[in-house]
Amino acid sequence: MYSACPIAGINGGYEPEAIYIKVNNAIISEVTLPPGHLRWWKHEACIFSEGERTVGIMYGGSDGEKAIEAYRNLEADNIIANAPMLVNDYDPMGERFVDGSYTEEQLSQFDYEDYRRHQGVRHPRTVYALTEDNDLLLIAIDGRWPGKAEGMNAAEVTRFIVRYFNPQWAINMDGGGSTTLTIKGLGHPETNVVNYPTDGGTHDHTGERKVTTHLLVLCNEDAQ
Repeated sequence: MYSACPIAGINGGYEPEAIYIKVNNAIISEVTLPPGHLRWWKHEACIFSEGERTVGIMYGGSDGEKAIEAYRNLEADNIIANAPMLVNDYDPMGERFVDGSYTEEQLSQFDYEDYRRHQGVRHPRTVYALTEDNDLLLIAIDGRWPGKAEGMNAAEVTRFIVRYFNPQWAINMDGGGSTTLTIKGLGHPETNVVNYPTDGGTHDHTGERKVTTHLLVLCNEDAQ
């Protein structure tokens, strides 16, 4: 007889109305925002799992409606959509998500939720990646800490993970104040948070944000 024991956890995707969510084969959200909405871009890719060990990352496409249809047809018990896709079968497409010719001043003129500003400026980042050997990497990048941790934009985080991990697939999840990584036995003595969440206003292991979706890594322990 076995019981599941969490050994790590990390925050998940954007707000439910903007992404596709399926948990234990039950659809939680199919994106309720209308096509063309300012936040419509937020579900172009997904991470999915089938069974206990099968995990995949899939690019649904820049056409939001076709992406939703792809997730509906995906045979997986669990799906969390998000954006942007950073690495698609070794293609570092996250480098091209925002035109690199924009200046900081130009980016600041866009609405905060506009994909160009949202992904073109530096923030804390959460990344899920899969290597060729199907190793799952959960990456938390701190930011909003001048002189210590400036964060990254989509292009920078893509180049970073390609250089140091060379994943076959990678997806950007919800970042900013949501970026929180916990590892059993490390970090904060009570929560095991190992990064520096920003919602608390202090640069320590507190200040995590309540989020709708998250990913847990579980191990099976003998419960006899």
